[in-house]
Amino acid sequence: MKPVLAAIVLFCLIAMPAQAQVMDDFDCTSDLEGPETPAGILRISSDSEFAWLDPATGQPGEFYPFELKGESVEFGQPFANHIVPGSLFLQAAYFAENATFEAVLVSPSFETVLVSCPYIY
Repeated sequence: MKPVLAAIVLFCLIAMPAQAQVMDDFDCTSDLEGPETPAGILRISSDSEFAWLDPATGQPGEFYPFELKGESVEFGQPFANHIVPGSLFLQAAYFAENATFEAVLVSPSFETVLVSCPYIY
């Protein structure tokens, strides 16, 4: 009986998907069209990836890597292109005391665009 039970446990461990990563959501706004212009829901996974949630389904789109070094965050072009297509990502920071990401982009028309993404509690 014990070998059969061990085989079943081993099969379940192999066949079952890995533990899901912890996900956190942030409600992003920009100053693109005035203060508090909705910019989407940013989902951050515990394995240093982010995605934007589809507003119709609430499901994440493609995940992209990012780097967090102290307060400095490197989201890159996928982040910038979601907010303003064709814009350039300049810099971003994470402020733990406020649980908020802040980013600066430059639009194709050379306007500075500020983005704020506070944690959704």
